[in-house]
Amino acid sequence: MQISLTACLVVLLLTYLNFEPTGYTANAALAIPAVYIADYLIFEHQLLTSFEVQTEGFGAMTLMGVAVYPLMMAFSPLYVLTAK
Repeated sequence: MQISLTACLVVLLLTYLNFEPTGYTANAALAIPAVYIADYLIFEHQLLTSFEVQTEGFGAMTLMGVAVYPLMMAFSPLYVLTAK
């Protein structure tokens, strides 16, 4: 999860550098996921000892969450920037 979220942060940075967003909506669309990812990376040790992670186990939904959720966080701001 740490690798995928770091890659998502890189995609957000490249999106910011490529589109040079102007306005509050575009900046917020890029800043909010970046803050969420930074929060996850800082407090990852608390997540791994949480009740949810310890009792859920590893299954299809966990795999899809780890694989798809970071991409959704990276491509949603990209959609906001490109949609007219």
